[in-house]
Amino acid sequence: MVSPQLYAGFYGVLASLPNVRFDRSVADIAGRKALGLYTVQEGYLKDEIMINSTTYAYMGEQYVALRAHTDVGTDGTEHIKKGQILGWSALLDYGIVNNPGQLP
Repeated sequence: MVSPQLYAGFYGVLASLPNVRFDRSVADIAGRKALGLYTVQEGYLKDEIMINSTTYAYMGEQYVALRAHTDVGTDGTEHIKKGQILGWSALLDYGIVNNPGQLP
C-alpha cells in the first residue's frame, strides 16, 4: 500500500504543473465526493482524475465537454454537446491476486 503522504506529494506535483487545474468538489460516476485534477484538451475537453480527499487514493476519471464541439473525420462528423460525458471510470475495489484474470 502507498501511504497517503506519498499520494499527496505525487498529486501536489501534478497540481503544480502549469496546465493542471484543481477542483475541490467533484463526484465520480459512482456518486462519491472527491478532489479533481484536470487539464483541458483541444480547448473543449476536460480530462479529469478524481482523488479521495482523505486517503488521496485514485478513484477514477472522466472526460466531459466544456463547450459544444464538432469533430469532422473521414468516417463522419460527430457533434458533441456542452456537458456531454465522453468517458468515465470508477475504481470501486482493488486487491492483489496470484494469476492474470483472477478477481480479488
